Amino acid sequence: MGRKKVTITEVAKEAGVSLATVSRIFNNKDGKIKISEKTKQKVLKAAAHLGYQTNPFAAALRAQKTGIIGILIRDLKDPFLIELLKKVQQQVQSSRDGRSYWTYGLPRSNG
Repeated sequence: MGRKKVTITEVAKEAGVSLATVSRIFNNKDGKIKISEKTKQKVLKAAAHLGYQTNPFAAALRAQKTGIIGILIRDLKDPFLIELLKKVQQQVQSSRDGRSYWTYGLPRSNG
């Protein structure tokens, strides 16, 4: 049986701060309200103590942005498409903006 996932509400309670403060710290968004380094450290310590882990899928859903580039290729034996994939891969790796990429080739149908 798996462990229950720790929520930011639990982290806030453990650190003795508001849910909004925890959210701002985890998302690196101080905004107009500056958060002291002492408070940041208290929240991060509480998160580590509780075993909190961010959920990248939930964050992507909230932000409406995944950072994933999907490319479907009809034939992985096509030299042009292979070269195109290499260029896309190089561009994604050089941009370092948090994007991920997956390559998945579908088998050709006989029909």
